[in-house]
Amino acid sequence: YLTDAVAKVSEALMIYVENEKCLPEIKKVISEQKSGRGRILFVAPAADYSVEIELPHGYTICGEMINSLSRIAGVSLVKQI
Repeated sequence: YLTDAVAKVSEALMIYVENEKCLPEIKKVISEQKSGRGRILFVAPAADYSVEIELPHGYTICGEMINSLSRIAGVSLVKQI
């Protein structure tokens, strides 16, 4: 799959969230991943700016994970960087 091929070279994943209601489901998806080198960052709106928060550990980023995160209500975008 193309998403798996891209994920193998991806160094980070930015997850754009609309509100905190989606966080428990995001946590569930991420917790099912193995440790790895991929960084995960959250981007959330706040007043007139947005806030970025990076998780402290690395994760294996794969196509299945990206697809699962993309389908969560409250996640507006999942972007590989």
